[in-house]
Amino acid sequence: MEITTLLEEQIVKNAGKQREMLEVVEVLHVVEVPHVVEEVWEVVEEVPGRIDLLRVEVWEDFKAKKTALENVHRFLIPEDLVRVIIGKGGVKIKAVTAEIQEFYPEGKVSIYSQKGDGSALDPNACDRVMSIQANSEGLVAALNKIIPDLQYETNGDKKQKLEVKYLAPAHTTSAVIGKGGDVIKRIKGETKSFIQVYTLSLPHSNETVVRMQNFELEDLVKTVVQVVEQVAPNKSKQPISFYDPIAFWQGEHGDTGSYVDAVWFQQEIKAGRAGLTPFGKQQNTGYPGGAYGGGAYGAQQGGYVAQQGGYAAQEGGYGPGYGAPDYSQNYGY
Repeated sequence: MEITTLLEEQIVKNAGKQREMLEVVEVLHVVEVPHVVEEVWEVVEEVPGRIDLLRVEVWEDFKAKKTALENVHRFLIPEDLVRVIIGKGGVKIKAVTAEIQEFYPEGKVSIYSQKGDGSALDPNACDRVMSIQANSEGLVAALNKIIPDLQYETNGDKKQKLEVKYLAPAHTTSAVIGKGGDVIKRIKGETKSFIQVYTLSLPHSNETVVRMQNFELEDLVKTVVQVVEQVAPNKSKQPISFYDPIAFWQGEHGDTGSYVDAVWFQQEIKAGRAGLTPFGKQQNTGYPGGAYGGGAYGAQQGGYVAQQGGYAAQEGGYGPGYGAPDYSQNYGY
């Protein structure tokens, strides 16, 4: 009834006359994303006894921006490993929190099941966001426990690199790279880690993935800490839109590092069917000119094993979300 009324009003306004019969032949469907600011119904074609309408949705990224806190470190994790990280009955995440609090009493681990506005996440999203609230010592303790649980089991005896994806405010990524790539070169030289700073932010956000890999857990944790140290001075200088995981088609938002299509992009780039996005075209990073090395820095494909199978959406949440308690036994883990 409300839609019909809306259509009738718009027809009167646009076509300048009443109608006796309305038949919507086709309404274009827009994939659900946040922040519809207005809906406009336009008369496309009018024939006797029928009016065809086109629905135009005007989008604007106006969700509230927030300041990234110095001691809250956000990571992108795959949805289908959340239960592994939490552990049965929450035993793992509770143990990690206890270790953090030995160094930082206010410390905690959060895996968000809600968007920043309190609404539910898209149940089909492959990504989840985990935050670790800790000082440097607490972060090291947490990562030593959590990173092994972020890895997929692989077949064969060949040792695979461990991987972690840190979320940096887009305006801070140039500090991770440094002038002429000097900072990222130094970190790689000291830790022997693979580091890739993505050039495109995650969908509808100002958060950029920094992907790090190393065979050795200790060296990978050192790499994360050094990247965090580079981000810290500028982290809180401007508010950002945090990433709320959504479901989307592979390639729809470019190569952002999302678990939706990260492996797919690596395969497409390796096959020559896709290219890297130059830093000069990235969004909101403030990096002057092109990138050192071109495209996503360190984007060589060594050491990553493509994981087969989907990231099936799980029922239930993993803690109620932003600013809320991190874990509740009501979720039944």
